[in-house]
Amino acid sequence: MPFGQVVVGPPGAGKSTYCAGLAHFFELQGRACAVVNLDPAAEKIAYETSVDIRDLVAADGVQTELGLGPNGALLWSLEYAAENLDWFEERLRPLLDQGRYLILDAPGQVELHTQKGGFQRLLAWLSQALHVRLAVICLVDVHLCGDAGKFLAAMLFSLSVALLFELPQVNVLSKVDLLNSQGLGLALSFQSLLRADDLEGLADALGPGTSPQLRALTRDLGEVVQEFGLVRYVPLAVQDPEAMQALVWAADRALGFVSSASASGEEHGDNPFRAQLAAQQQNNPARLWESVVDKYAPQAGCDDVFDERDEL
Repeated sequence: MPFGQVVVGPPGAGKSTYCAGLAHFFELQGRACAVVNLDPAAEKIAYETSVDIRDLVAADGVQTELGLGPNGALLWSLEYAAENLDWFEERLRPLLDQGRYLILDAPGQVELHTQKGGFQRLLAWLSQALHVRLAVICLVDVHLCGDAGKFLAAMLFSLSVALLFELPQVNVLSKVDLLNSQGLGLALSFQSLLRADDLEGLADALGPGTSPQLRALTRDLGEVVQEFGLVRYVPLAVQDPEAMQALVWAADRALGFVSSASASGEEHGDNPFRAQLAAQQQNNPARLWESVVDKYAPQAGCDDVFDERDEL
């Protein structure tokens, strides 16, 4: 069965950077993959695409021809794409026959995550017609963690994505390497942000001018998220192999992914990078999580931040 990731997140969350980094990481591991751009409004892409939706429909051309605004052109383009699935099948089928793992780079506009439309139909077709097992990788910029209101909005965004796509999902705090390099302040402890617990502290972290109604709403929403254990985050720094391996492990677990080499019992051969990371994963994945957390927030304890039994 083919596997793939759907990489979503608000604009600026680092989706394209992650897709490029993941493709490079898989190359080092010897895992065959293909990056698919599904953003018809993308201007510059930081990776080599195997399939690019802009070869079928480009949002800038739609704007010019139909007189639509940027968001309207994007939604129209995705509806058009969903009506031309044979175009995608012609290009994706050979990649899947080669056993390639799909990395799907999604647009960042919030409209895609608040209403069902062409993008959701495209993903449903991939799952049902091409039998691709997909997981959503939902990126949130760590800069949002410095403001209690913005972090609450980020959690609600992650929840809305989960409700809309109804796929296995891994939530990610991207750019955590900036915590040390830029000295970013956090609304809560790093541990609490990752586990999305102690959220009653979000209301207390709001500014002194916050209205009582907004403070009460923040407290109530935080309690709902915490009570049901609906959200937790994986820390990511794309340039860090350990952080990438930790996220890949979480995605593989969500997908139930087993590589063909592992299934057949093949050794890692002459690929020392792959062998080293495989050893880390097999020996103690939880320790790898803790190593990543310690690296980027040494002032925060990481006991029980991640547990092999936890659902991410």
